[in-house]
Amino acid sequence: MIVESFEELRRLAKARIQPSLPLNELLWLDTLKTVRTEFFPELTSSISFYFVRRGPLACIWVKKPVIYIHEVLNDADIPEEVISLILKHELLHTVVRPRLIDGVKKIHPPEFFEKERLIAPERQQAWDWIWINLEFCLKRHKKKEGIYVLSNWKDRHLSISDLSRKYPKIRPLLMLILRVRKKEGLIPPYKGW
Repeated sequence: MIVESFEELRRLAKARIQPSLPLNELLWLDTLKTVRTEFFPELTSSISFYFVRRGPLACIWVKKPVIYIHEVLNDADIPEEVISLILKHELLHTVVRPRLIDGVKKIHPPEFFEKERLIAPERQQAWDWIWINLEFCLKRHKKKEGIYVLSNWKDRHLSISDLSRKYPKIRPLLMLILRVRKKEGLIPPYKGW
C-alpha cells in the first residue's frame, strides 16, 4: 500500500515517534539488503523501515522511501519468506506506480501483481503464513486496496505458532487442522485485488 495523503503520513509519523523495537532486526536488515540488491538496484537513496502500532499491515512513503510495518509482524518467529514478501511488495510500489483503470485510481494495477509474481516465488507461502497466523487480526479494505490490522489485534491474536508453543502436545492436531482448512479452501490463495 502507498501512503498518498499528508494526513496519513502525519499519523504514521506520529506513530513512528514511539516505534516498536524490532525483535528480529538483523533478519529484517539482511533481507532488506538482499531484496534491494537483487531486485531494486535502481534505488540509490537509503531505505528505512519502522514498526508502528496502527494502520495497514505495511505501507510505503515512496518519496523517501520509508516502509511502515505494523507491529503485528514484529515477531521473533516470523518466517523469512514473509519478511521478503513484505519488503518486495512495498519496494515494488517505487517501480510500478498507481494508474487510472476505467477512471479509478488503482494502487495495485495488474502489472504490479505480474511483477510481484516474478520477483516473489515465496508469495503464496508467505500469504498462507499471514492468514493462518493473523486472520483474526486483519481486515481487507478493497477500496484502499490494502490489508489493515484491527485496532484490538492484541486481544484477537492467537496464532497456530503460539498455540503449538504453549501446548506442544496438540501440535499434530493443529497441523492436521491447518491441512484440512487449506485443502477445503478456508485459507484463501492470494491472488491480489
